Amino acid sequence: MSVGVGGIATGGGVRFLGQRRSYWRLLIRGAALLMFTLGIYRFWLATDVRRFLWSNTEIAGEPLEYAGTALELLLGFLIAIAILIPVYAGIFSILCRKISATLGTD
Repeated sequence: MSVGVGGIATGGGVRFLGQRRSYWRLLIRGAALLMFTLGIYRFWLATDVRRFLWSNTEIAGEPLEYAGTALELLLGFLIAIAILIPVYAGIFSILCRKISATLGTD
């Protein structure tokens, strides 16, 4: 690896070092747990898959590291749901009133 103009590293390329068998084992175990937990495990599965892919990828000889956690994904999902449900309920309420007024039914 050499350092180019502006201190940016050049050369080396991207390499994936993971094995298909390990990846498929991870996916099959995740799918089983996903069905058993009725979808709750998806945050942990996404974290496991990302951690596997990132840890087995090198850029210019430097391995990547995934530092996210499943709990962070779960909390982000719950916050998004807490914000979006009232917004969608409000939009649905307004549309129902407009349709009701248009059809002349109250």
